[in-house]
Amino acid sequence: MGDEVEDQSEQPLPPPQIRTFTGIPDELRAAVAAYRTNYAAYTVAQDPAAKAAYKTASDNAMATINSVIANASAASNANTTYIQRFIASYQNTTGDIGELQEQTRAIRTQGPALQNTLAQTQQLHSRTVAAADETSLYVKAGIVFGLLIAAGIVGTL
Repeated sequence: MGDEVEDQSEQPLPPPQIRTFTGIPDELRAAVAAYRTNYAAYTVAQDPAAKAAYKTASDNAMATINSVIANASAASNANTTYIQRFIASYQNTTGDIGELQEQTRAIRTQGPALQNTLAQTQQLHSRTVAAADETSLYVKAGIVFGLLIAAGIVGTL
């Protein structure tokens, strides 16, 4: 059963489905604004209950900020891993393509010589067939001539 485990690093993975950020995400902007507002209110509040509420709100906003940053970092790491695997896969494929190019060059170099050899072989084969046809023609003519001699027609000529 342990033989069935496959190496996951060799299998190409699809690109991660993560939202692409082209700037600061709206969620992060809102969390920073909430943190700024609640922390400012916490520092100026005199009432202990209000101060505790602002502290909790600013802590929650900071947790949201950290969560958004952690998600963006995870997305960046996933993209980096995908890119590295893609590059490794591309390098492996490029090696295969290089081998195919070398084989193609060899065929292009050897191809004309092989084509000439094929043409020569075909000509020799066609000459052999033609020679066999001429021989059978001579044999047939010899038989006819022999029959004519036997019949006495040629001897009288």
